[in-house]
Amino acid sequence: DEVVVADNTPQGVFGTAARNGLVRVVHAHRERSSYHARNVGAEAARHEWILFTDSDCRPAPDILDAYFSAPIADDVGGVVGPVHPLDDGATWVSRYAVTRQENKQAMHLRNSYKPFGATANLLARRVVWSQLGGFHEGIRSGGDVDFSWRLQDAGWRLDYREEAAVAHEQRESVKALVRQFARYGSGRRWVNLRHPGSRMRPRITRPVARCFAAAGYWLLRGSPRKAGYKLVDALVITSEAAGSLLANRSTAGDPPAAEVGARRRITILVDTFPEVSETFIVTEAHELAALGIGIHVESSGRARRPDPSAARDLDVCFLEDDAPLRKLADTAWVVARHPALCLRDLRDRARWRVGGDQPLPLRSIAPLARRCERRGDEMLHAHFAAGAALTALRVGRLIDRPYSVTAHGYDIFRIPRNLPEKLERAAFATSGSDFTVAALRDVTPNGRIDLHRVVMGVDGERWRRETPYTGDGPILAVGRLVEKKGFSVLLDAAARMGRSGQGHPIAIVGEGPLRPELEAQHAALHLGEHVALAGSRSSDEVRALLERAAVLVVPCVIAADGDADSMPVIVKEALAMEVPVVSSDAAGLPEVVREDWGRLVAAGDAAALAAALAEVLALPVAERRDMGRRGRSFVLEHCNAAGEAQRLARLIDDAVARA
Repeated sequence: DEVVVADNTPQGVFGTAARNGLVRVVHAHRERSSYHARNVGAEAARHEWILFTDSDCRPAPDILDAYFSAPIADDVGGVVGPVHPLDDGATWVSRYAVTRQENKQAMHLRNSYKPFGATANLLARRVVWSQLGGFHEGIRSGGDVDFSWRLQDAGWRLDYREEAAVAHEQRESVKALVRQFARYGSGRRWVNLRHPGSRMRPRITRPVARCFAAAGYWLLRGSPRKAGYKLVDALVITSEAAGSLLANRSTAGDPPAAEVGARRRITILVDTFPEVSETFIVTEAHELAALGIGIHVESSGRARRPDPSAARDLDVCFLEDDAPLRKLADTAWVVARHPALCLRDLRDRARWRVGGDQPLPLRSIAPLARRCERRGDEMLHAHFAAGAALTALRVGRLIDRPYSVTAHGYDIFRIPRNLPEKLERAAFATSGSDFTVAALRDVTPNGRIDLHRVVMGVDGERWRRETPYTGDGPILAVGRLVEKKGFSVLLDAAARMGRSGQGHPIAIVGEGPLRPELEAQHAALHLGEHVALAGSRSSDEVRALLERAAVLVVPCVIAADGDADSMPVIVKEALAMEVPVVSSDAAGLPEVVREDWGRLVAAGDAAALAAALAEVLALPVAERRDMGRRGRSFVLEHCNAAGEAQRLARLIDDAVARA
């Protein structure tokens, strides 16, 4: 066992000293969020299970024995225990809190929407915490509810251990109680946004009236203490309702170093962030920051499966965190400054809906516009020509800033919503391969588009081998479980290899809507443990898997609905790690996979894929090692993140100069 203390106090009150090697202190100063601290602590933990508790809780001495007194079922991803009051209360307010038992865990497990556990006493499997991407960071309240529900959405269950208890300190002043329930109110509103209909909207008038009536009744009955408790009930109800009008955003820690003395400031817009499958956005942002560009990220919402550690050095705001009062004030500011543009925006929203977009209300983008204005951002850059690109177009028009857009895959081929307009109104547009650049030119045949190829590059230092290539690891495949990734073809190829006596372990890393279909195909082909659908992994975990992999396989296809990739970043990461690559010839893959360091086969051809994998695996390890080295040299020259960021920075500079 071990104890990890995540210290998120500004002054680091716990210091750095470990006690007899059993207690370790890790610092979580990037933001004043308990969920950020929990993630940092969990990242430092080494064991299969992680017990989360808080600094104002006192776990029972035998709490671990109580949790593991009986076997935990394999489908249980989290276990919760009761949270009892620490004592009867030293003050009148704390005694009130004891009578209301606001921390009782069993009540949460009876929630009518889905059960959940509070992080005051929550035991989680490490693999589940990793699969979910940990807790969402940057928030004040509601992260434990969201974590519990995402856990269940991923197919795991919550269990309960009555004997595994912690004691919780109660609030001792009215001020502290009001602040607590205001925080709960903002968290409740945030949870409702992420899980619509899950939490009842706070009601004030009737409940408060009942509290006052009950207070009068108890006064007449000669029980001032009970009357006082009822008045506090009214205050608590009002505080929670008022809190729902406030932001759930946590207080930031120290600003990113790149923000200080930046030569230029831009906002990067995305729809969800930080997606574990879209680490190229984070890489690009860091490289632009290294060039002296102040980077601010605005995302409509948090990723369903985040990679929080990847984005901690960035300044990020989420539109889902903006409070109703802030939206109202900033909408008034935008309308007062640009009434004609606001009317035009209202008119255009109807047209954009016809084109398939779901434009956000003006009140939702007004806080973003005002933040850009206050920071002095000179340009907006959207990743994916979907909702983020439309928001960039609208905000740029409202505050007179140029915008650019990087189009990737699904936004070009599967759902090209209002794509010509988004591209033609942009100061410039980019995409990551010749394949997708050509597709974008076909979308805008009149030529009214400044279009460039900017590769989603890799950091050669981060993606560098730490151990020599041995060639005896598994075949690795990484990507979302969607049709265009071609994993169904890979399963057929694996079965062919097995029947021909050339079977080799295969790990498919990723999650997505096709998991049930792929699991059924896996069972029908009797692949057993030979082929593993390994679930989602963080960027760091993927890097560790590449360190051991014998070969990377990328069996992409053009999906039935036309969806296609651009140039999957995992190919460039694998080559930077000196791992040979076998891929299909779909999309932009022929631009990066060559005979010198890999093999190309026809998309959708399972027999050819099996033969190519067997051929590469049959090569001497020394030859495969040389293939990997040649692949790394190619990537560092042609797909280098720093070089591609310089190209993008020059485009940004030119666009700002023209504006």
